[in-house]
Amino acid sequence: MAKTKAKTEKGPYRLNEYQRAAAKAYGGGDYGYLADDPDFQEFVDFDAFLRHLDEGISDGHFRFIMVELAGPDVDDLEEAQRRMSRAADEIADVMDALAKLEAAPAPRR
Repeated sequence: MAKTKAKTEKGPYRLNEYQRAAAKAYGGGDYGYLADDPDFQEFVDFDAFLRHLDEGISDGHFRFIMVELAGPDVDDLEEAQRRMSRAADEIADVMDALAKLEAAPAPRR
């Protein structure tokens, strides 16, 4: 399987199969059309891919997932799953921290 070029490398950047699967699954398929969109399959380089995400996709979670699944070290399913598992754990840690916050008192009138 061809490896995806990292952001430090120049040259064409192509979506990998894990990014395409994520696009089809995320948000109940809200971004599924991107998995087959010819304008979203190949970019001049990784920076062009990032610009396209920043300019065309307002959902920060989706952008995060697409970037997490990029790079030359995401070269097999196990690594892609490990990255998504780590992201889920980090979100769970934030949820736990939020649950521990005390409710702010109501403003006095």
